[in-house]
Amino acid sequence: MKPEAYARLSLIFPYALWVMLAGFMFVARNFFPAIENVPVLSGLITISFLYVFGILLWGIPYTILAFCLWLWSRRKPAGSIAKAFAVAPWIMSLLVIGELAILSQMDRHTGLSSDFGDTALAMMWYCLLYGYGIVGIVAAIYKLLQSRNFIELE
Repeated sequence: MKPEAYARLSLIFPYALWVMLAGFMFVARNFFPAIENVPVLSGLITISFLYVFGILLWGIPYTILAFCLWLWSRRKPAGSIAKAFAVAPWIMSLLVIGELAILSQMDRHTGLSSDFGDTALAMMWYCLLYGYGIVGIVAAIYKLLQSRNFIELE
């Protein structure tokens, strides 16, 4: 596989992770109800919960971002794509904040609330944390596949 193909394919990783975490939550809750008593697993459930139900907030902005990156990355070298992926969490945070502003306007009809700045700042950090987490996981998988010769050397 070429690095460019992997990069474009990796855009579906957040959706695949969502499916895996939703499945984990379903299995953990329904088949192992005492799992919440184990601190490490309880932490995993909390992180999974934030990601799975966070799709209500990040789903539309990420789909827009992924589609734009997918279109833009055609015929681009792997280095350019990697640079774009490095700034993608910042773009994602702006898209989520924009979505929040639109939803806030639709809900109130009176303008943004006085605490919108705090909410936007919190969402920016949330997007950056998860975004760079995803980029890091995708990069680690890339390195692993490259070391096993599944991805051509650049």
